[in-house]
Amino acid sequence: MLDNLISTVTADGVVKSEVSLYDILRTDAELRRLIDAAVQRRGAAFRSRGWPVPGDDVPEAVVAETRAILRTGMGTHDGERRRALRLLRALPGSPCDVLHTNTIEVLPAHPAGLWSQGDLLVCMRELDAVAVIGRADGRVRWWWGPGELSGPHQPTVLPDGRLLIFDNGRGAQRSRLVVMDPATGEIVWSWTASPPESFFCPLAGGAEPLPGGNLLVTNSTAGGAFELTPEGRVVWELFLPVEVYGADRGRVSIYRMSAVPTGALVRRAAGRTAAVVGSTGEGGRTQP
Repeated sequence: MLDNLISTVTADGVVKSEVSLYDILRTDAELRRLIDAAVQRRGAAFRSRGWPVPGDDVPEAVVAETRAILRTGMGTHDGERRRALRLLRALPGSPCDVLHTNTIEVLPAHPAGLWSQGDLLVCMRELDAVAVIGRADGRVRWWWGPGELSGPHQPTVLPDGRLLIFDNGRGAQRSRLVVMDPATGEIVWSWTASPPESFFCPLAGGAEPLPGGNLLVTNSTAGGAFELTPEGRVVWELFLPVEVYGADRGRVSIYRMSAVPTGALVRRAAGRTAAVVGSTGEGGRTQP
């Protein structure tokens, strides 16, 4: 199976530490059972189906390379690591990709003491779970999601200690936003489109709170984004032009959109202006 690592990296790119998320999650008995069940279920389905089967249309060279990786393990694979990961994740049912962690966020202390300053919020798409990892002891402080979430992305903590989560809704084929209270395990707010099936983002996607209380939502597979009020009203929305990004939106056209403070844009524009002062072309005209 594919593990995910949590790494601490200095500002100049030096890796100070790395820990296995698989090992950390297995310190919790219930999560350990959840992971083991997923490994057994995926392995049984993969062995039953086999690979490739007629109709898969997989080039023989890819089949040979993938089988070599499966035989030898990542420790002895001498090719590009990223390609090896991509091949393993492309197997039918992704039998290797049991966690698929897509988010990490450094947390403030929880108001009710559920976690401490500096602990880490992570999201595992394939486990339908979000969890808080103790940064000091490397153990699970809190987790939630199976049975409620389906392929989630980008959980983020709100100022009151509740969590905003983008629930992709892969099982129901309709996405939603939820706010849940970690102290009670209850969903205290949710939003789905009208009709619900009109908003379905099976891969990636996310939502983040804006300073005024609205939410910025990324609809990754549709190449779109929109701003949503707490009452569920869409303030504005955008879709990327098909001419630029292509008509096939099977993957993601926008992985995740994030708001940039206006002041940062002003500073960036001022820096660009300063950078071209004195650059002249024919006739002494300043070049853009």
